[in-house]
Amino acid sequence: MNKAFFYLFIIVSYLSISNMNRTKSFEIYQGGLIFSEGKTIDFGFEMVQKDDSVYCWLVNASERLALTPNVWRGDTLIVEHPVFDSKIVLTKMTGGNFVGYFQDNSRQGTYRIPLSLSKGERKNHFAGTRSIQGRWACVFDTDSNAYPAIGEFVQTANGITGTFLTETGDYRYLQGGFTDETHFKLSCFDGSHAFLFEGTLVGDTIEGIFYSGTHFKTVWKGNRNDSARLTSSFELTKPVSEGPVKLAIPQPNGNVFNLDTAPYKGKPVVIQIMGSWCPNCMDETRYLTSIYDEYHRKGLQFVALCFERVADTEVHLQRINKVRKNMKVPYEMILAGTASKGDASKLLPFLSEILSFPTTIFLNGKHEVIGVHTGFNGPGTGLKYIEQSKEFEKLLQALIRD
Repeated sequence: MNKAFFYLFIIVSYLSISNMNRTKSFEIYQGGLIFSEGKTIDFGFEMVQKDDSVYCWLVNASERLALTPNVWRGDTLIVEHPVFDSKIVLTKMTGGNFVGYFQDNSRQGTYRIPLSLSKGERKNHFAGTRSIQGRWACVFDTDSNAYPAIGEFVQTANGITGTFLTETGDYRYLQGGFTDETHFKLSCFDGSHAFLFEGTLVGDTIEGIFYSGTHFKTVWKGNRNDSARLTSSFELTKPVSEGPVKLAIPQPNGNVFNLDTAPYKGKPVVIQIMGSWCPNCMDETRYLTSIYDEYHRKGLQFVALCFERVADTEVHLQRINKVRKNMKVPYEMILAGTASKGDASKLLPFLSEILSFPTTIFLNGKHEVIGVHTGFNGPGTGLKYIEQSKEFEKLLQALIRD
């Protein structure tokens, strides 16, 4: 064997073995956000260390969300979300488990929820004979605050997955199962929203409680109904004036965003009303980014008007830039105001009202409103997401033909 080749073989072998030693196998955890009343929002968590970096994922049903890699500081690991202004702080315990907390910096004050990670797969629930498989007509809250929803669930021996669709979006990837013959729980934690749905099944009726983090709680109920439908998302917000839209928004740098200037002047435009704190907005941003090249080269323009939560202007801009950088958003994102549907409605007086973040406005080349879509059903809704994508692209095709 040639000496040079021999030494090269030894070096490559050493580096390969060394790299294997530095790369640990995946660790899988059952995660839980812990409420003061003893309830938990369950989620999956995965972790792997390569060299000095630690890579982590949040897992809910079929969704696996990558978090920003970081390094250990003693027994503590701080994991930031790549899109939202939030973080998970973990402290290693004896036996390889973790305790810590989730912190959402986009909310008022210090918003923290304790959490724990225990080694092992997300627990299977009670294997009984009851099932919520199928479609349910649901109502959340009561009286004047009540709003309709559709529950769509798949139940197997491994538990229950599914989501709730509402007229303003969906509750993303839910996972859980029965805890006894009549009670079940479904949950999701995506680094921004933390949802827990508890339900009691009696015949073909469900009554339950919905928790959103530690700040919101309400009742919900449902009935089996394979033909349940919601009002079309294109029918909720309507234009209230005719003619071209005039929109000028001052920016912190002294410039003014204006639809009557390049590159928007004389072009069809998709206006996304969104916030950097909003998971449904994240889903829509990912979708719009995926179709951007196809339609932009045909003359269509896109812009996001961002309505941000509590903090000063500099922090707002940092959050918007974080979304644009880490999601590789190819279109302009501008600061439009605070995260208030009322404030958004005032800025856009040519519409009846803004009911949801996101809301998407479709303008033709004359900047007349051709359509308004309230909310967004993300990929966790399965067929509904596919149907919605077809509706969007049918409208986009019409805009570029106009």
